Amino acid sequence: MFPLTSPSRATVDKQLLGFWKRPEKSGQTVGVYTLSECAKLGATLVDHPNIPRGAMFATYASLNTLPIYDGVSEVAVCWPTQIGSTSYLNTVFYDTKTKKLRTGSKSTVIFKYVVTGDSLAFYELSTAAKTRIKARLGDDYNSADLLQEISKATEWDKSITLTRIR
Repeated sequence: MFPLTSPSRATVDKQLLGFWKRPEKSGQTVGVYTLSECAKLGATLVDHPNIPRGAMFATYASLNTLPIYDGVSEVAVCWPTQIGSTSYLNTVFYDTKTKKLRTGSKSTVIFKYVVTGDSLAFYELSTAAKTRIKARLGDDYNSADLLQEISKATEWDKSITLTRIR
């Protein structure tokens, strides 16, 4: 429900910026992710008041399927949270029509990430870890509670590994 840190305190992780290729795997399409600075958004989004300027935004282009245009009005807004030597990425979707960040129980996705040279690996909490954290926190918790639970979590499953495009 909450990001680990507030979007108003968002900062850019420069090592994430650029173009990243998702390799072809069984059942997955080849695609390219772009991570850019929100402060450098084009004129179409620059007037939206709720996009944190210190954050990054992510776009995705599939290379072997047709793009979907109708009804797509969201941009993935993300910013890092550093806890010790571990990096996490808070991801919230921004609706360009309503000019608001998504809210609610499934509004934020948190990934752990590791950049090694030209490789970017994302990890998601395992289902068992999510279940345990939800049971401990219940329905009435705040971002500080979540931050404490996430920082203690040890069960992360590799979600995807991307390769930098130079």
